[in-house]
Amino acid sequence: MKPKWTYRVFQVLAWILFLGACIKAGALITTYGISLWISEEASKNLYEGLNLWELREANMAYYHAAEWGLIAISVAKAMVLYLLVWLVTHTEPARPFQTQVVLRMERMGYWSLGAGVLTLLLAEWSKRLLTAGIDAKTLDGFLQSGPEWMLIGAILLVLAQVFRQAVVLQSENDLTI
Repeated sequence: MKPKWTYRVFQVLAWILFLGACIKAGALITTYGISLWISEEASKNLYEGLNLWELREANMAYYHAAEWGLIAISVAKAMVLYLLVWLVTHTEPARPFQTQVVLRMERMGYWSLGAGVLTLLLAEWSKRLLTAGIDAKTLDGFLQSGPEWMLIGAILLVLAQVFRQAVVLQSENDLTI
């Protein structure tokens, strides 16, 4: 009885995390659109205090690159959490070793690696902008988690391989019984 209750709590937490990631990605997309078509002043407070006004004034192409980079990272993180929601809602706790679970775990790993790599690339790019005299320090708060997402991706890919072997063993075991 207890595992079902804890599994249900995990499902609710996964949904909350996923919805939060979607809200963040949607807010970045919305404020980016507002800053382009409605008010330039919106680039002073895009999301959670993100101020890219100086970057926008320095070079519009840099502003677009920074915004699209942040949006891509946010969407990648939301995809990881969507796949987590799928896992916790479609996986039977009594029989977790299934091919679909392995495929979703691999996708989660690749999306996590992608989010980490994009974060590291954007962080390095913002440092180079600083050396060129363009202040992009406000990006730093959004670009701190690159190595963590890469580590999560690597762990998920290793776990997917373990689960793949477990699926093979389980199917062999099912055939012998």
